[in-house]
Amino acid sequence: MTATATPAKVHAAFAAGTAAGRANRAFGPDRPPACEFPPRGKAYLSSRAGVNAGAKPFGKCLAGFCLAAMLLAAPAVRAADAAPPVAASPSVPASSPAISQATPPGSAAATPHAPTTPARPANAPAGAAASSSDGSSASSSGAPTAAPAMVAQGQSAPAGSAPAGSAPGETAPNPATPNPATPNPATPAPAAQDPAGAPSEAAKAAVTPTVILVHSELLDGSSWRGVIPLLQRADVNALAVQLPLNSLWADVAVVQRALAIVRGPVILVGHSWGGVIITEAGVDRKVAALVYVAAMAPDVGQSFIDRLRNAPRGPGLAKLLTDSSGFVRLADDAFATDFGQDLDAAQNRLLAATQAPVFGKVFEERVNNAAWKNLPVWYVVAANDRLLDPGVQQAEAGRIKARTVATPASHAVVLSQPEVVAKVILEAVAAVKAGAAAGHDGAAQQLQPLSPPVQPEPPKK
Repeated sequence: MTATATPAKVHAAFAAGTAAGRANRAFGPDRPPACEFPPRGKAYLSSRAGVNAGAKPFGKCLAGFCLAAMLLAAPAVRAADAAPPVAASPSVPASSPAISQATPPGSAAATPHAPTTPARPANAPAGAAASSSDGSSASSSGAPTAAPAMVAQGQSAPAGSAPAGSAPGETAPNPATPNPATPNPATPAPAAQDPAGAPSEAAKAAVTPTVILVHSELLDGSSWRGVIPLLQRADVNALAVQLPLNSLWADVAVVQRALAIVRGPVILVGHSWGGVIITEAGVDRKVAALVYVAAMAPDVGQSFIDRLRNAPRGPGLAKLLTDSSGFVRLADDAFATDFGQDLDAAQNRLLAATQAPVFGKVFEERVNNAAWKNLPVWYVVAANDRLLDPGVQQAEAGRIKARTVATPASHAVVLSQPEVVAKVILEAVAAVKAGAAAGHDGAAQQLQPLSPPVQPEPPKK
């Protein structure tokens, strides 16, 4: 359609539709007005002349309104016919929905999608103006004039229009037609990383290891109640596990579960029997250091008993009792004389009442790994220990080349001198943090994986 709509022609169309009504009213008072239905009286409706007299003026009025509507829709149709075709961008497939989809007739958005790149289509004439749905046009430089007004009214700007304040010749990319060859300006560039993929030195220095505390036989996780607050005061996260004390591998599995839920490097601390557990579980790649507290550190293929076969024994070992199920406990009165002689009487009575018996066969189970061979190690020697001979402890610390601290304490050193134990742990924490800043992960090499857990033998009745 090539007709051009002007305000004068629109008014003329409405005038033509209403002129017939005014002429009909001059023929007589019984004629109905234009664009109105005749009265619904029975006598009037029974006359064919009356019906025709009312229908013809109404038809003329309706024809006038239809003509006006067609003239109003003419600019949008003419703009769609006159718009230049859009050439597919080389980087966008020709079957892209944003290019192949036709614009519905009479829709408000008749402007074709702009290409995602600033370059003009190959077949678009230089300096051509693109018409928008509201009658605005872009200049030859490509800067549209209607986008700011639409944004101010809370509407979205048409595709291809540049945001306010943009330089001439820039066009906003159409989100419906992504260009794989053009990077998205809204996506930030990835942060610079170390060529080897390692975190920065500042990030390594900020890493504080988590301390996992493994208790002794006859005790439970609450035995670290004096050490944990001191570590927390130094902003060190501490976690005390609860061992079942019925199998070496069951105890190792508990520590492995704790390692699985902790992020970052870990320091394992083992007291007495707990030293055997951290010797085996310490091969995990998260473990960066070991701390033994009056503990045994067997070698590969050795057990707790193997380390004591030819060693002097403390006098308190003679007061261990074994029940009919094979579980070992300490005589109640031996806590005050051989276990915690540097604790007060009330604490020893509490320890005797809450002691955790250990299955005797666990002391004969052998480890498959010796993590202390490849990790930095610390050792706290309880010089007044009457269960695990202090000479044996000194020998263990020298054999594993540990940084050793000796203190005059009983076997319950974690309860009687928590400050000494916490100080040694914090020394290990500082060393691990310094090693992380230097790029050292704690382990010198990858050890053999843990063997599958071995089920404990059923107790003999």
